[in-house]
Amino acid sequence: MMGHLSRWLARRGLAGERGLVGTTIRRNVELVRPFLTDRNVADDVDLRGLTAGDVTAFVVAYCQGPKHSTASRMATALRSLLRFLHVDGLIDQPLVDAMPPVAA
Repeated sequence: MMGHLSRWLARRGLAGERGLVGTTIRRNVELVRPFLTDRNVADDVDLRGLTAGDVTAFVVAYCQGPKHSTASRMATALRSLLRFLHVDGLIDQPLVDAMPPVAA
């Protein structure tokens, strides 16, 4: 799981390209970790077959759960991760479009 997160941090430069500071980067990683943990298979993340429905279901469940107060920040972090995963060829469709709107 950390391999995908590490590449997201390093290659797409949350610090470089987006100019984020260390605390924001760590927070973004923590916010998307549950999404990747749900896909954890044998200590790696299985992204084969990831669908728009999977993304939508995760966001809806997150927003209804006890962490709903961070939903807007999680959505921003997840959009960034999904863009990276698509550009890097780890998912074959641009699932960022599957993100439902999240109220602040």
